Amino acid sequence: MGYTGIAQVSGLDLATWVRQLLRGEGRTVLETLQLLEERSTASFGLLAAQHQVAHGFVFGGFEQGATIAGVVGNVRLDRPGGRVEATFARTAWVVRERGVVIVAGGGQGAIDSADRALLERIAQHRPADPKDYERVLGDVNKRAFERGEAASRLISRSSATSYMPPTIEPFSHSVHYWDEGMGQQPVSPMLLFGIDLTEIMEVMTEDLDQLRSGKLSDEEHKRRVEEAGRRSVEGLGT
Repeated sequence: MGYTGIAQVSGLDLATWVRQLLRGEGRTVLETLQLLEERSTASFGLLAAQHQVAHGFVFGGFEQGATIAGVVGNVRLDRPGGRVEATFARTAWVVRERGVVIVAGGGQGAIDSADRALLERIAQHRPADPKDYERVLGDVNKRAFERGEAASRLISRSSATSYMPPTIEPFSHSVHYWDEGMGQQPVSPMLLFGIDLTEIMEVMTEDLDQLRSGKLSDEEHKRRVEEAGRRSVEGLGT
């Protein structure tokens, strides 16, 4: 799942808010989408509507043998006009023989017709190597950033992509066009059966250099990992 639109909720980065909302309990895809609809509406639906800030969670997943994809958002894709509403709702498709291309957010205007056709074309084929598929997505994003249009200002040069088949493995994740001057690459959020693995991965990444240099003791590192483990199952609450 990815998202576009609102960056923070109640002082939390939206990625952190979503992780805290979903962790602590295993859910099906449809249960997850329903929770996103309800809590997004309650937490920032009215404020987003007042300021006409469009927001969408773009998702893909597997439910009872079916592949589904779509958007949970405050702009109805099936209604003309594109006005931001105070309630979030899902628009979903069951993906069968033909793939589905979903593009959301204000930056989509920077994707030209040639790249849109490219996305439609590759969506109809199963990639022999998922990394090739991911590289195409990263290149499309970079070209949209470099196009210099007004919508390009809403896009970063770097991007992250993920590939997951119905069997979960082989899972693939890539970061594209991340420059050294941008600092350390962020940890890709990951939840598994309601456990937020991101918390532990972030601690491991942060502590690695300090452990090597002797600035952090093994005991302190163990304590930090244990704390991260406890946080990994603490939900956002009601």
